Amino acid sequence: GSAVTASRDRFLVQSTLITSPIKNDITDYWRGVEQGKVNEHRLRCKVSLNGSPIEDKVDMLNSVLNGTASSPPNVTDKLHSIDNKMKQLLESQQVVQRQVKIIYAIIQMLLIVILFYTAYLLYQEYLLLQETQPDPVIPTNTRQGL
Repeated sequence: GSAVTASRDRFLVQSTLITSPIKNDITDYWRGVEQGKVNEHRLRCKVSLNGSPIEDKVDMLNSVLNGTASSPPNVTDKLHSIDNKMKQLLESQQVVQRQVKIIYAIIQMLLIVILFYTAYLLYQEYLLLQETQPDPVIPTNTRQGL
């Protein structure tokens, strides 16, 4: 787990007195600092849960889950309770997922019906315009045989 790994991390904090303004990049400034003028302090991370190191809690949970340790009954009951709640949550999620798929299919069908209805209305409008337009007049030539 990441909490166990984090409790093993260490950090080196370095500081120095800046005697003149930094003109360029801070990296270049650090390269020019003499080794004896750098203050160093090492920090070690400790992750705790309810006042005790997290490693102890992780080891205890692993031994309980693997069945290699005798744990107090309330811990086992709590773990089973959490497991049951997770199963219920998973079942609820699957039900919701099925419902979303059904709603998505209904929306798709509704959009298809709307598309066809709109096409039908446009076609009816086209037919109505064809009926109301007068027939074009074709001029006839009154002179024949010149």
